[in-house]
Amino acid sequence: YQKRKNVHFLQRGHFDAAGVPPKRKLFEFKVSEDAMLPVGFEIGAGHFVPGQHVDVQGVTKGKGTQGVMKRHGFAGGNASHGSSKHHRKAGSTGACQSPGKRWKGTKMPGQMGNDKRTSSNLLVFAVDTKRNLVYVKGVVPGNRGSWVRIKDAKNPKTRDIPRAMDAPFPAAPREAVDFTSEGFEVLHKDAELGTENTNAFQFT
Repeated sequence: YQKRKNVHFLQRGHFDAAGVPPKRKLFEFKVSEDAMLPVGFEIGAGHFVPGQHVDVQGVTKGKGTQGVMKRHGFAGGNASHGSSKHHRKAGSTGACQSPGKRWKGTKMPGQMGNDKRTSSNLLVFAVDTKRNLVYVKGVVPGNRGSWVRIKDAKNPKTRDIPRAMDAPFPAAPREAVDFTSEGFEVLHKDAELGTENTNAFQFT
């Protein structure tokens, strides 16, 4: 939740009208008519089931202004053989009179990172409803502690797996957080999924 004094008074009016406390982050999700949830419903990690695939969206780490070698992987100029102050430069960025301009989208120095990116089709191999945690296999964009948006995968080969595994519909309520509990649901070895047999993912 967000402290009430840190919320803009116009947003406070929206929260008060909905009858919910102020939130730190707001997201929109497209759902079908039969999946509408009442106002104030808290979705927990139990909404996802081990074995399904998800798309995780976040803002990547900001790297600041970078050159073409770091930003785009250019090889740069010669280290020697007469090269003078041209070791890390981009080289030519356009032609001469024809077309007489630089094409849009040309790879050049500039801001690197701090972009919205989505890691698609990540495997959920464990769900901890007591701590409200979802464990995925793969790369999650963003820095530690940053916000991420988790959705059911759009991949046509894996998007029907939650339905086949009897995932809660339209959503699972959030349980009371218990950091002393050790039990959680894990995708075990040789689990039969809708399209593939997964490898062994087991906590030690």
